[in-house]
Amino acid sequence: MRTFLKRPVAGIIQNTTLEGEIAVEYLVGQILARRIGVPESNVTIMVKGSWQDGPTIQHNV
Repeated sequence: MRTFLKRPVAGIIQNTTLEGEIAVEYLVGQILARRIGVPESNVTIMVKGSWQDGPTIQHNV
C-alpha cells in the first residue's frame, strides 16, 4: 500500500516509471524521424492507473 505523509491513503496509483519510458520512447522516435518544431496535431498517450483503497475514503453502506 502506498502512503502519503506516512499514512495509507486511497487514490489512483500512477505507473510513473512506465509513463517515463513511453515519453522517452516517443521523443527518441521523433528525433530519429527528424521531426522538429510544434506538431501539426496533438498526440495523447495514456497509461492506465490502478485504484488503491484506503482509510481516507468513506464507504457507503
